[in-house]
Amino acid sequence: MVALDLPRHRRGIGQRLSGTPGRPFYPKKMVACTLTEGTQLKQDWLRALEEARSLIRALPPEEIGCLYLDAKGVPVTPNPAAKQFSSLIRHVGSVRGA
Repeated sequence: MVALDLPRHRRGIGQRLSGTPGRPFYPKKMVACTLTEGTQLKQDWLRALEEARSLIRALPPEEIGCLYLDAKGVPVTPNPAAKQFSSLIRHVGSVRGA
């Protein structure tokens, strides 16, 4: 078993993170995992990273950093090949928000 934990100087950050909505996340209580689970976790991470890179390559370059919202204002993962892509609302970030 491999126990996952953060270095001592980073432990206080757990009070600001949340693993489950409404419940604080404490790094000291992280679940131990086996090496096979760790290997699967890495494979999942690398697959997600490649999917994200593919999405970024497919999106229009002038919209980098843009958050895509549906008609109700809910964030969505855009699909540039979908016909609804043009109707998504673009929210462009700015310095100091809004």
